[in-house]
Amino acid sequence: MLIDDAAHRAEQLLRGEDDTAPDALSDAVRWLAAPAGLRHLPTVAASTGKSPVELRRLIVAYRHGGCAAVHAAEHPTDPDPEVLAAAAAAVRRARGGAGGTVVVEGNRLTDPGGRIQIRVGPDDRWHPFTASGPHRDWQSAAGCSPDPAAAYGAALAALRARPQYA
Repeated sequence: MLIDDAAHRAEQLLRGEDDTAPDALSDAVRWLAAPAGLRHLPTVAASTGKSPVELRRLIVAYRHGGCAAVHAAEHPTDPDPEVLAAAAAAVRRARGGAGGTVVVEGNRLTDPGGRIQIRVGPDDRWHPFTASGPHRDWQSAAGCSPDPAAAYGAALAALRARPQYA
């Protein structure tokens, strides 16, 4: 497995994708997302205290935005208030005339009525998430971007593409 991981990392570096993990959990998820990594899910679950379901959600986040997306999914941070204010204004503009508010909390901007959340990661990109289920489980969506309005649009597109059940 270590040889496979080293080869996977070398391939990423050759493509110019330096995805250095900011924390141990992100690194473990990066490892699980490698071609042969998933077979180690039970071991990683036991060592991290995360359930296999939680780890699978983080693997999806990794595939959408790398270690930074995993970090954004798991670790609320306190970014610059001016960055958050500008991002909230950009999201409000992107929503057009839609009613409701945009809730700002930590590194997260949430449109509660729209079931959309974007989170700024340690890479200064905005990572889109959508809520599902009665407990509002947040799931990563593809389309992270340095532009918060683009990340919001990606989350909206992901939400619209999800099957709706009566």
